[in-house]
Amino acid sequence: MNPAFKDLGAVVLFVDDLEVARDFYGDVLGLEKKFDDDVSTLYSLRSVAFFVMRVSRGSEQLMGEKTVVPRASGATSLLCAPTDDVDALYQLLVERGVQFISPPITQPWGMRTANFKDPDGHVWEIFQDMG
Repeated sequence: MNPAFKDLGAVVLFVDDLEVARDFYGDVLGLEKKFDDDVSTLYSLRSVAFFVMRVSRGSEQLMGEKTVVPRASGATSLLCAPTDDVDALYQLLVERGVQFISPPITQPWGMRTANFKDPDGHVWEIFQDMG
């Protein structure tokens, strides 16, 4: 059976304050900005288009579907990003003011992980394959 989806092309996170999100993703996390306008910003990730978008624009883009940011209802997803050294990235992000939910821990399935939230409550996991 062929899967209906062969890849993930884009991730769009709805945010309350676009400027705060831009500061967090650009300045704190160090993602490279590829495009921005008054309602969204596109960052460069290897194989996925990663956008932050004003929550009000999200509702418009989704033809009136209600859009919210996760902190209004709790975590709704987990975004996972690989890194070569979880501990080093954890330390760097802590120095930049990122508040982690959990510090680096080696999981029983062989990954070392740490979790944090962005300013809008989107939950991220950085992970390293301990192979």
